[in-house]
Amino acid sequence: MTTENDGSTKKDEEEILLEETLFGDINGYRTRLYDFDKDPCLKVDAEILDNHVPQDNIEELGDDQLFFVDSGKQDVRERSESFSSHSSVIEERDHAWKPVWDDSDDDKLVVSLALNNRMRKLRKTEAEDKITGKEYSRRLRSQYERVYPVPEWATLKTKTTINDEEMSSEDNTLNLYAEPIKRLFRTSERYIKSGKSSMLPVGNLDITRMIDANKQAPSQAVVQTVSFHPYYPILMTGGFDRTLRLFHIDGKINPPATSIHLRKLPISHASFHPDGRRVFAGGRRKFLYSWDLESGLVNKIDRISGIEHLSNSMEHFRLSPCGKYIGISAKNGWVNILAAGTGQWVAGAKIEGAISEFVWCRDGSGLVISNTNGELWDWSIGERRFTFRWKDDGGVSTCKIALGGYGDRWCAIGSSCGIVNVYDRRSFSSEERNPKPLKTLEHLTTSINCLEFSPDGQILAMATRGKKDKLRMVHIPSCSVYKNWPAQTTPLGRVGCLEFSPHGEMITIGNEQGRVGLWKLQHYSA
Repeated sequence: MTTENDGSTKKDEEEILLEETLFGDINGYRTRLYDFDKDPCLKVDAEILDNHVPQDNIEELGDDQLFFVDSGKQDVRERSESFSSHSSVIEERDHAWKPVWDDSDDDKLVVSLALNNRMRKLRKTEAEDKITGKEYSRRLRSQYERVYPVPEWATLKTKTTINDEEMSSEDNTLNLYAEPIKRLFRTSERYIKSGKSSMLPVGNLDITRMIDANKQAPSQAVVQTVSFHPYYPILMTGGFDRTLRLFHIDGKINPPATSIHLRKLPISHASFHPDGRRVFAGGRRKFLYSWDLESGLVNKIDRISGIEHLSNSMEHFRLSPCGKYIGISAKNGWVNILAAGTGQWVAGAKIEGAISEFVWCRDGSGLVISNTNGELWDWSIGERRFTFRWKDDGGVSTCKIALGGYGDRWCAIGSSCGIVNVYDRRSFSSEERNPKPLKTLEHLTTSINCLEFSPDGQILAMATRGKKDKLRMVHIPSCSVYKNWPAQTTPLGRVGCLEFSPHGEMITIGNEQGRVGLWKLQHYSA
């Protein structure tokens, strides 16, 4: 502290600093309070002070003039607007930040894409060789995001979007390893939201291989049957190891969802019920198993009253698309029809000779049954009688039948010599017993054991177990075989079973090595 000539004292800088430390910086506070440009949030408070507090003769004012009533309506709105504008400035500043992986030294680096086989897929042209380090980093990142897209939680969202997702997070969260299979049925997840309905092109098939469906839990024996769930992305596999395995098909890991071991049943065929809540499995035994997926209970269907002598095995059974019936092939040309709910016998259809195969119509109104001599019968379950009888052209030892297309327009018949005849059922007349096939396919030379139409009837898949890697995909209605797939390097093995997904965007193939391959048809993908 210093003394002036007039006897007054003046504070030095040290004393002023001590006062600001103990009592606060009053002058600095007043300066910042009226600094409108730096902090828009304080502008409202300053305006209120200027409008309601006089700057002179404050001591002469009355008490009612020194105070005012703050209703809060207009001021709060203006304050929220100022806060929102202030937060938008912060967001713009955050977006301006650069990624941490940017490195100026990348421009000095030169990478050759032609020296390493794994790096050749990053080239845009075959002649391209050397690129900069920054371009190499960008292409690696692009390749990675093509295989593993950015997850939803890593993307910037508005507050409203986050709140909506938090409200439904309990329904959409799924831990397949820890939760029972019934948890999956509570979600709204489906295969695809919408599929393409355009015509499939002829020539080359746009198909991509995915990770094997059962890679996380491979089968210990031959895979005899595969089945897609009618609504959810679940695939079921079964075989002679007597175990049904369910996998959640996500295209990346395909984790196992659950499994069940049927100790007394080597599984020949298993299928989801059309309602998606039950699984039926059968083998070379005189009984079927029904597995309730929600409760986990397993029921046994082992007696058919009155016709026990006709049923020596239930390995050849088919569920009707309507979900009401189960068709079972029996001895002496009989096909027994059981009620899917109770297992009771409903009706029976008998043909001449031994049954080789039968299939349901898409609407569940009837059956198409064939014998080993190449004769076929159309049977109506509503009328309980045969409506049409015809013979396969040149067919000897028929072993497989498939129906496809709208109204079951297409019919494919495979024989033990590898020949497949494709018929257009619209051209059939009620008096013609020997219709001519639309096309005779002679691409396979051993017995046909897999014959399947895609859900829209535009693809026919046919395969034989007699030789390795023998599968063909046929375009319908041109009946031309796709030559680009399967290729010589496609790992099919000896095909034991195959099936299209409900919307046709995937096809799965099981083989004798216990593997279940999975491929994606890009034409049907959303």
